[in-house]
Formats: sequence, structure tokens, C-alpha cells
Amino acid sequence: EAFSQAVRLNPFSYDDAFSLAEAYQRLAKFAEAVRAYLHACELKPEDYQARLNLGLCYQEAGDLTEAIASYERAAQIDPDAPAAYTNLGAAYDAQGQYYEAIHAYNQSLERDPKQPGVLLNLGTTLLKQGRFASARRALEQAVEADSKLAVAYERLGYCCFRERELDEALSYYDQAVALDPKLAEAHAGLGVVRMTQYLQDTKRSELRRQAIEDWHRSLDIRPDQPKIRQLIEKYREPEDSSNPLLLGVP
Repeated sequence: EAFSQAVRLNPFSYDDAFSLAEAYQRLAKFAEAVRAYLHACELKPEDYQARLNLGLCYQEAGDLTEAIASYERAAQIDPDAPAAYTNLGAAYDAQGQYYEAIHAYNQSLERDPKQPGVLLNLGTTLLKQGRFASARRALEQAVEADSKLAVAYERLGYCCFRERELDEALSYYDQAVALDPKLAEAHAGLGVVRMTQYLQDTKRSELRRQAIEDWHRSLDIRPDQPKIRQLIEKYREPEDSSNPLLLGVP
């Protein structure tokens, strides 16, 4: 309210316009934030941070086309700053424009190679294209930059699984779970790998039991996984058909 009043009293104050926009952004009122950032950009057309934040608010509001335009303008204003290229990559990825996203991520990494989050994003986009070897290289660089990045280990596990390197896949999934026990995708991945090993050697029945338990743990964390539920139904052992023991009141 204070910033709104300040802008009404002096509509030519960039600092007040930017602060108002930032307040709306922190309140997740993105439509109002967009209007306020547009006002700030009118006052200072060459301000990098206002353009970058404007793009973020457009993206949060679901307008990816305008978000991309804002990020591109921010990159033109400060070509050496990596953040605009990072956000541009995320917006392109959300649109399914994967080559454009990869190009933008690489531009960000050219400006700062040690960005584990950007390397993770790059690896994830490459996974969506089925480029597992390239994705693996990006994800390996991500964990080199940040050894605590559980999601990167989980996606490395998926890369190894798709390349039929099952023991390595298990190792990566185990590392992901160790770092983040609540990462549902890692538990699901462990189950898929163990069930694949079981199907290759059905004498190893413990693998099937472990796989089912992995899937149960994944659903405990995130119940909305219909494919995992289907896998449990498909591979679980037949239930005992005898009636359960009922205890009466003493």
C-alpha cells in the first residue's frame, strides 16, 4: 500500500515503481507485478533487473511468449549475465522448444560454467529428446559442481537404466535416496531397475520383493502415480485368499 501510494504521488519514480512490482511479485500477484514492472521499464528501458523480473512474472502467469521476449531483452541489455539465458532456456523448455532451450542453457554456461542447476536443466532437456549420452555428461558435470544435488543423481540413474547399465543405475538411485529420502522418483527408479534384474533372472525372488517395496515407498511419498500402481498390481505376489483373523471383544 505504501509503494502504491508513492507511485500515485510520483509516477516518475523508478525506485518506487520497481519496489511496488517486487512487492507484488513476492505476494505472487503476478498480473499486478507485470503491470508494475512494465511501468518501471517505461521509466528505465535499459534496466536489466526489471526486464528479468518482468519475464519471471510473465512466466509465472503462464504467458511464455511474453516471458521469452522479456528474457531476450534482458540478455540484450546485459549480454554477460547468465540468468537471462537460464530463464530463457526454462521458458523454451516449457514450450517444448528443446533445441532453443539447449542453446539458451549453453549460452548461460558459457558465461558461468559452474552452475549445477543449469547443468541439471540442460541434462533434463536432453533426456526429453532421448539423448542419454549427452544428458549423462551434463548431469555428471552437475554433480561435480554440487555433490548434494539429489535430483541429478536420480536422473543419472535413469540415463544408466536406459543405457542398460543396471548396476550403475542402482548406485545413482541409491545416492539420490541417501541425499533426499523423500524423492519419490528415485524410489520408483530403484523399483524399476530391481524388477528388470528380477525378470532377467527370476530365481532372484528377493529382487521382486525389493522392487515392490521401492514402489510402495514412492507412493507413500507421492500417491498420484498411476503407472507405479499398475506396476505393483502387475508384479506383486498373489494375495492369500484365506479370511483374516478377526478378534472379538473380550
